[in-house]
Amino acid sequence: MLKRYSWFLAITGLAAAVTMVVAAHAWWSEDCFITLRYVANVLGGHGAVFNPGEYVQGYTHPLWFVLLLLVSHLLPDPMFAAMSCSLALTFIAVIVLGRGLLRLAASPGKAVALLGLCCLVFVGSEMWVSFQTSGLENALSHLLIIVLVIECGRHGTRRQARLTLLCCLLCLTRPDFVVLTCPVMLCVLARVRRVRDLVMICLAGTPAIVWLCFAAAYYGDIIPNTAYAKVGMYADWLTASRQGMAYVGDWFKHDTMAAGAVVAFAAIVLLRCRSRALLACLSGALLHVAWVIWVGGDFMRGRMLLPTFVASVALGAVVMCEPADGRPVGRYGPSIVVAMLALLFGVGAAIPDPGAQVSSIGIVDERAFYEGYHLAAYRENGRLIGPYNELRFADALRAYAEKSGGVTIHSRNPGTLGYLAGPDVAIIDTLGLTDSFIAKLPRSYLVDKHPRPGHPDKYVPVAYLASRSDISIIDGWVNAVYEGNTSIVARVAQFRDAHGVIRVR
Repeated sequence: MLKRYSWFLAITGLAAAVTMVVAAHAWWSEDCFITLRYVANVLGGHGAVFNPGEYVQGYTHPLWFVLLLLVSHLLPDPMFAAMSCSLALTFIAVIVLGRGLLRLAASPGKAVALLGLCCLVFVGSEMWVSFQTSGLENALSHLLIIVLVIECGRHGTRRQARLTLLCCLLCLTRPDFVVLTCPVMLCVLARVRRVRDLVMICLAGTPAIVWLCFAAAYYGDIIPNTAYAKVGMYADWLTASRQGMAYVGDWFKHDTMAAGAVVAFAAIVLLRCRSRALLACLSGALLHVAWVIWVGGDFMRGRMLLPTFVASVALGAVVMCEPADGRPVGRYGPSIVVAMLALLFGVGAAIPDPGAQVSSIGIVDERAFYEGYHLAAYRENGRLIGPYNELRFADALRAYAEKSGGVTIHSRNPGTLGYLAGPDVAIIDTLGLTDSFIAKLPRSYLVDKHPRPGHPDKYVPVAYLASRSDISIIDGWVNAVYEGNTSIVARVAQFRDAHGVIRVR
C-alpha cells in the first residue's frame, strides 16, 4: 500500500509540475471573449446571446460554454473562471493519464517513466502549453481524449455506453470531433448484438440530443453560426486543401518536436498495437488531420492539430505499457522514440522563432501576438492591453451606452471589446461569427478572394448597418462617444430615414 501511495505521489508531482508550466504561460485569446460575453450575458439575465435579443450561436463548444457558466456562478469573473477551469483540467488530465498507465503497465516504475516522457513531450510543445489556457476548449477536449484512450486501452469497446458518452461529450466540445470519434463509434456499433445494447447507446447519447433540441429551439439552428461564416470562404476544396497543407507544414516547422511526436508515437502504435479499439482511436486522430486540411486549417498556429497530438502521445504511452515482444520495435521502440524526440527538439530549437509576426499564409502564434493578454501582464497592468486601440475605447463606450440607453457599433474584433463594453453595447461582428446575416452573405461579398484563414472579411451592406442603428457609420462618432454627445444616435435615425433604409433580413 505504501509503494502504491508513493507512485501516486509521483504522478501527482508530475501533474503539478506540468500545471505550473502551463500557468506560467497562461493567457486569454481574443476569440475566447466571444464565449465569455455569452457567459456574462447569461449571468446578467440577458440569456445565452452575444447581443441581447439576438439569438445566434456564435461559439462552437457547447460543453465548454456550459462548464464556464457553472464555474462562473462560483467565481466573480468569467475570465478567471476560464483560467481556473483550464489549469484544473490540465492537472486532472495528467492524473488520469498517470492512473491509466499505472493500471495498464507491468510495473509502476514503467508507468511513471512513460508518464514522465508524455509530460516532457507536452511541455516541449509551445502550442500545447499555449492552448491549455487561452480561454478556449482545448484543455477540456484534451482531457476527454485521454479518458477515451485509457478506456479503449483498458476495456476495448466492451463498455459501449461509456464509450458512446465520451464520444458524445467530445462532439459537444467541438462539432468537428465527429470525425475524430467516428472510427471508435463504428467499432462500438459493430459490437451491438442485442436491442438492450442499442438502447444503452442511445441513452448515452442523450446529452447530444438534448443540446441539439435546445439549439434548434433557442437559436433556430443546430449548426453553429461560425460554420456558416467560415465554410465556403475558399473558392474550392483544392484551394482549401492547399491552405490546410500549408497549415500542417507551418506546425511542423514551428512546433517541430510536437509534430514529430505524432509521427513517432503513431508509428509505435501501428507497429506494436494489438487492440482494435486503440487502432480506431489512432484512425480517428489521423482522420482529424485530414479534416483540418480539407477545411483549410486555421490562423492559430497548431491549435487545430493539438487533438491529434494529444491522442497520439496518449496512445503511444498506452501501447508501450504492453510487454515488449521479441521484435526490435518491441524491445527498443521506447528508446528509439526518446532519441527521435530529443533530435527533433534540437532541430526545433534551431529554427528561428517568428514571434508575433503573421506568416505569409496568414498563420500566427496567437499567444505572442496578444502579449498584453497574458495573465502576468494582466496582473501587472490591472487590465488587458491589446494590439488594437479598441480596448482603450471600451470604458468610454460602456459609459456612453449607459448614458444613451444602449448603442450599436460594428467591429472586426468583437470579442474583447464586447466583453469589456458590456451588454448595452451591441456589436455587429463584421466577420459574421456572431451575426447570422453577415455569416450567410455569399462568397461574392468577400473583400479578399483568398482570405486569411478564419477571417472571412466581407463587404457589409450599409443598409444593414443603418437598419441596426449603427452609430459607427456616422463621421465623428468616436469623438462623440468620448465627449458623451448622444445626438449622434439621432443622426443615425435621420440617415436611415433619408435613405429609405429598411431592415435587412
